[in-house]
Amino acid sequence: MVSMQQSAVKITTNQKIGLLVPYVKKRITAQIQSIALIVIYLICFQTIVLNIAISDAAIVATGIAVVVLGLAFFMEGLFLGLMPLGEVIGVKLPQKTNLPVILTFAFILGLGATFAEPAIGILKTAGAYVKAWDAPLLFLVLNKYSNHLVYSVGVGVGIAVLFGMLRFLYGWSLKPFIYILVSILSAFSFWALFQPNLKFLTGLAWDCGAVTTGPVTVPLVLALGIGICRIVSSGTSESAGFGVVTLASLFPILAVLSLGALYLNHVPQPMEEAKFFAKGNQSKVLKLFNDKNEMIGYALRNAQPNSQMALFDGNQERMLEFIGRLKKDPILRKSVLGKGDIEHLKNWAIQKGTESQRLAVFSEPNALKEAVKNYSGVKNIRTSPVDVLLRNGKAAVQAIIPLAIFFFLVLFLVLREKLPRPDEIILGIFLAVVGMGLFNIGIELGLSKLGNSVGTNIPSSFKKIPLINERQTIINFNRDIVQTAIKPDGKKELFFYANINDEYVPVPFDQSSYDPSSKQYIYTPTRGPLFGG
Repeated sequence: MVSMQQSAVKITTNQKIGLLVPYVKKRITAQIQSIALIVIYLICFQTIVLNIAISDAAIVATGIAVVVLGLAFFMEGLFLGLMPLGEVIGVKLPQKTNLPVILTFAFILGLGATFAEPAIGILKTAGAYVKAWDAPLLFLVLNKYSNHLVYSVGVGVGIAVLFGMLRFLYGWSLKPFIYILVSILSAFSFWALFQPNLKFLTGLAWDCGAVTTGPVTVPLVLALGIGICRIVSSGTSESAGFGVVTLASLFPILAVLSLGALYLNHVPQPMEEAKFFAKGNQSKVLKLFNDKNEMIGYALRNAQPNSQMALFDGNQERMLEFIGRLKKDPILRKSVLGKGDIEHLKNWAIQKGTESQRLAVFSEPNALKEAVKNYSGVKNIRTSPVDVLLRNGKAAVQAIIPLAIFFFLVLFLVLREKLPRPDEIILGIFLAVVGMGLFNIGIELGLSKLGNSVGTNIPSSFKKIPLINERQTIINFNRDIVQTAIKPDGKKELFFYANINDEYVPVPFDQSSYDPSSKQYIYTPTRGPLFGG
């Protein structure tokens, strides 16, 4: 009998680096290729076609780089950790359990995979760009009830995976599912066209179908399906495990449309901003927010002064007294503006406050003048890097870890199996958490900013729009420098010359942008229409 002792192969640090660098390079290159086209297109469209510079370009570029890094980590973690778990469970479930257990697992898997999808977190932040008076139902679903939206999408995916498992087990055809679901969704969407609120939600519902077929749901569901088909499909190809992704893109659409129909009668109809906050509508408008303070905060940040006054019964003194309380009470500030920091209130006053609101915050004209001089408009509010890291890291842990724990419980307690390659799987789960955290940070700082910037500036192709990110405050403004120009039709316009970015440019004079008491003029450049309008 010959005994052979195996010893671990030892390699030097340089050899380790030589093995890792090509592998890492390949993974990162794949993610660069996956987002490069859309990023280049958006940048070229805004800078070349619209001729508008990218705001906060350095932050956007950093965010895009973090997205690439996050995707690389996440996909590696998915293939090392979660997918092998899903496939092992898919193989063992039909062997060791009965149908109810398989279907329960399938439903929970679909639900958990949805929560782990990176794009689901982006959905919950999309509500910031929806005006409450333009689409009240959409605003409600994306803001106050954003969790309900995620749950409904998750339930839709869970039901889809459940029916997918039934297909695998009983050999059902995919066609009847497609015919029935698409017919129902088409009829539902057609009816929504005649509902002012639902028609705005329809686009979101169909988008949710794409969101759920992302980098988590697709690999996990396919791994589970293929694993089951290996056991139950005698003599047939493992390709029978495909098709459930189609269901996972259709059932969530139905779930979101049903959610919208449920809340349809609880929200006001879309209307003009001036009417939205009127006293007669306030009881219904309040249902869009958690409390009255949140509603007031939304109006202060987004509505015109006249609309804000409606929340105080048209009494300016009451409104200014409320702002005075905001200045003194950090708890009230957090309830109204979302943050208790006094600097947040000052930023709001400089950016969006009227002259009387500014004075209520800064008390004295000289203090206001100095603040306007020091504050640079929208560029002044910066989210703390630590806050961004903690918030997105927490979201990543909440998305991945519960799903992994569920897999472990099923494997250990239900199937009574050992964890295959535990070191690889634990490492994979860790990489998935890190990757999702980085991905969310990159989306927030990079792709989301870039997409929102392009979307905001697209209207300049057919109408004149203000470039808020390029707003500047001109101090020591003298009304005497204003000149008069005459148009061919005899109409007169006021303007003045200013040195903007070391160039002398004519600037239209708008009396509402001039503050005589502080001698400051707020100049907001405009652009468009590029192609007539």
